[in-house]
Amino acid sequence: MRPTNRHSIRRRVLVIVAVLATATGAIATRPLVANAGQPTAAKPPTFPPDFFGISTGADLTNETPEVFDAEMNIMKAAGADWVRADIPWGLVEHNSASDANWLLIDRIVNMVQAEGMKLEAIIGAPPLWAYDNPPPVADCTTQAEFDVFAYANFAAEVAQRYGSARVPVIELENAPNLPGPHSDWHTANACAYTRLMQASYTAIKNVDPNITVLTGGLGAQNNSRGGISGDAFLAQMYQYGAQGSFDAVSWHPYSYPCFPSMSCKKPRPWYRTDTVRQLMIDNGDSAKLIWSTEYGAPTKGAPDDGHVDQNNQAAMMVNAMQTWMALPYAGPLFVFELRDTGGSTKHKDNWFGMISHDGTKRKLSYYAFQYEAKGHTSVKLPANVIAGTPGP
Repeated sequence: MRPTNRHSIRRRVLVIVAVLATATGAIATRPLVANAGQPTAAKPPTFPPDFFGISTGADLTNETPEVFDAEMNIMKAAGADWVRADIPWGLVEHNSASDANWLLIDRIVNMVQAEGMKLEAIIGAPPLWAYDNPPPVADCTTQAEFDVFAYANFAAEVAQRYGSARVPVIELENAPNLPGPHSDWHTANACAYTRLMQASYTAIKNVDPNITVLTGGLGAQNNSRGGISGDAFLAQMYQYGAQGSFDAVSWHPYSYPCFPSMSCKKPRPWYRTDTVRQLMIDNGDSAKLIWSTEYGAPTKGAPDDGHVDQNNQAAMMVNAMQTWMALPYAGPLFVFELRDTGGSTKHKDNWFGMISHDGTKRKLSYYAFQYEAKGHTSVKLPANVIAGTPGP
């Protein structure tokens, strides 16, 4: 659901590009909000292989070698099948399409493969030159803000360089329905985004038809600040001809502060999943899956913003993993995110992690993920976390 802070990515990209040029030449105490209904009884399921992943956030690509290696080892130890990470276009082709530096991307691809996990790669963060007089796109009232055809060319380069054996899944942008000054999109433009998908899907499949192509992660029910709810944005995408230009829908079914198996008074994306599924059926995509590419809950934040304590973050995760797996159209589920961003305790977006910002402490949710992902291991957990029910 959260759009990546592209301003901070670009700031880090400028620093990293300079370095590469040289080198190559606290627990929240607020109780869970009460909800109507009761959780269903948790019956430990048998999860299929390759079902659980961790969405790392935008920082992993740019980490120091020490932090990068540590985080990869932590994810492997947690039992993650998948790693969801960024391939920032503007980092690779910072100055122009003909001047590429793949060093940091190679590092991610190689390490994920060496650890026996699979990579779900988000292509985003266009370089500044892609925003300079972008070519028009067909039949859109509002034109694209950056060159979607150059984006498609870059997506094809990713496919060509790594192939499906090393990058089996490519996600086309993240949260295109949530524009903003720090996002790739400054306005929500389903038409231009659909043209990006159409061009990119063809370009990727022409290189390697075995790569699975996901829509950009959709979520959020808030239509304020120029955003469009994820299901409404998907409906617009279908109106502009998106059918046939993706293999699965990437969805961010956040439910906090509610448990997925419970009813909820808050407009969270989890409870719009059926609407997304019906849109797919109505548009001839009943055979395609929905991938839950972000699910989680913050453990700090401002009053009444939905953040929960660490016990309920862990129990909610277990509930989501068990509930999602039971859906007949469910693709893999990724927990967002590995590590707290840190910073102000008043901003919930900083506190979704399963480990602390400095990497020295594991939250209860880390062990809950490990418990489920590794097939109900002997990790000691509170009874309510194992059951996926609200805690004290």
